[in-house]
Amino acid sequence: MISHELSAVEANSRTSAMLAFQVEQFLAAGGRIHDLGETETAPMPLRREIEPAPKASKKARNIPPKEYMDREGRREAKRKELAPQVRELAKTLNISQIAARLGVSRRMLDTIGRDFQITFKPAPTGAQLAAMERDRVLADRLLAFIAIGLTKRQACMRSGMGYKIFNRVCKAYGLQFPTAVES
Repeated sequence: MISHELSAVEANSRTSAMLAFQVEQFLAAGGRIHDLGETETAPMPLRREIEPAPKASKKARNIPPKEYMDREGRREAKRKELAPQVRELAKTLNISQIAARLGVSRRMLDTIGRDFQITFKPAPTGAQLAAMERDRVLADRLLAFIAIGLTKRQACMRSGMGYKIFNRVCKAYGLQFPTAVES
C-alpha cells in the first residue's frame, strides 16, 4: 500500500540525512556536543482565588426564634379575626375589591381563603366590565322611557335593543314597564 504522505516522508528523510551529515562534519572538525541532561521545569504555582462570601439565606436574618414566633402568632390572630368578614364579603365581591375595602394584601386574602376554605368570585374581565358599563347606559335610557310613560313594547322598539338585551337590563336594574298605555 502506498502512503498518501510519501512525499512528506521523503522530504523529511532528506532533511534528516542532511542534518546527520552536518553533525558528522562538525565532529570531524573537532567540535564537541555537550549533553546537558534533562531539564526540570518548575510546576505552575497554584491559583489563589478569594472565596466568594456565602449567600445569606432567608433563615439567617437577625430575628431570634421567639420574636419570629410572636410575629407569626400575631399574623395568625389577624387572619382569624378577618376570616368571618372575608367570608361574608366573598359572597358578593372579588378578591381585589375585598383587599381594597379591608386594606390588606391579596396575598393575605389568599392565605385566609386557603386556611378557612373561602372561595372568591372571579374578577370581571375587560369585556365584562365594558358590557356592564354599556348596560348601565342602557338602563339610564330605559329609565327615561319609564318617566315619559312608554310601554314595554314601545320602549323596546324605540331603544333599538333586542328583547333579550332589553329583558336582561330590566332584570339587572329592576326596571318595571307598564304593559298597556294608561288613559
